[in-house]
Amino acid sequence: MLGERPVMGEGGPIVIPEHKELNIGKDGTISIIAPGGTAVQEVGRLKLVKPDLKDMHKSEDGLFRMTGKNARAAESDSVTVASGYVESSNVNAIDSLVRNVALARDFEFQIKMMKAADELASTGNRIVRGS
Repeated sequence: MLGERPVMGEGGPIVIPEHKELNIGKDGTISIIAPGGTAVQEVGRLKLVKPDLKDMHKSEDGLFRMTGKNARAAESDSVTVASGYVESSNVNAIDSLVRNVALARDFEFQIKMMKAADELASTGNRIVRGS
């Protein structure tokens, strides 16, 4: 279990016991070193699948699930795990910040232009009325 969500193994959900070290191999094998121990113990193997994107949908809990109720078979030959990587965002924070500042400046400029146009229209109306 990872938090409240089960980690699916080839034989069903994997329960990871207390450990001082956890490793996941390229083939999805999960091994641990128990607290106070030195021996490596294999806990289970991740169920690795590579579904078509058209068969996936995002459920209400934010997780991606297979469309329909048919479970996919494990495809350990064509899928590997890259351990030790942290998922990162595909958004560049600096570029986004600069774009937001530029948009805010453009917005302020347009508001000033509308106020100036309104003042010119008011002045023009006063001149036409002769006041």
